[in-house]
Amino acid sequence: MVLKNLMKVSLLSFTLTSSLYGAMSDFKNKSGKQIAEMLEKKNLVYKTETYDLELKYYHDDNNPFKIVKGKAITQETAGGKGQGKAMVTLNDKTKVYVETRNGKEDIHMIKFPGSKRSVSFSWKNSNFSKSSKFLGSEASVEDLTCHILSNYKHKFRKFSQGGKVAILEFTPKRKSYYTSKVYYIDTDKFVPIEIIYYKGSTKLKSMAVKEYKKYKVPGSSKTVYRPHRLEMKNNEYLRKNKKTLETHMVISNRVLNGKVNSSDLNPNKM
Repeated sequence: MVLKNLMKVSLLSFTLTSSLYGAMSDFKNKSGKQIAEMLEKKNLVYKTETYDLELKYYHDDNNPFKIVKGKAITQETAGGKGQGKAMVTLNDKTKVYVETRNGKEDIHMIKFPGSKRSVSFSWKNSNFSKSSKFLGSEASVEDLTCHILSNYKHKFRKFSQGGKVAILEFTPKRKSYYTSKVYYIDTDKFVPIEIIYYKGSTKLKSMAVKEYKKYKVPGSSKTVYRPHRLEMKNNEYLRKNKKTLETHMVISNRVLNGKVNSSDLNPNKM
């Protein structure tokens, strides 16, 4: 919102308050499931996405002890129904492929440098523990799987920060390393600003989105906010060792609805 020539504090306060309650109204009188479906609908508004990524690893220090760079390509294949493909290629030639069909996580594969074959880490056939760290980061193998709404129960907890944030609890219906995930949703941007991962009442880790950027979706009149700086913290490690373990992700050069070749998303060519 652009505020111009607002000389009186009362008028400024009224303008901000009106905007706030307008955002809250989209969430009021909705169940957790309805809110989750609304968020998915508002964010799945483009068909392809490409971007550069940088992973920075921290261990109780302000300077990263390791940096990994790569590129990501995603493609929506079912017109906003949450089905699609994604390929991440790191600079060391490690490749990760994810494909979702019919609301289920069908294919998840990783190929390490020098390996002739890729390895599956899908839910039904996995050579990895779901709690295993992915490439030494604070993200686990399970965190790489797609968040399919039908695989979770959704509960709206409450509003916080005067309605600026809606808190939702996601409980997995199937076997999971986590017993719940709690999402803190920006009610104006319709995006999560923080996710906390629990096992019972224990907070295992958290992921905070430190920066979003607003994009106009090419070929439409819609706009969408996409994350550009994320930080995942290992709360369990901090609690046990009094030291921090963090992985930060920085995203740049994002392009929505750009040209994507089918060969770029072909798991047989990993």
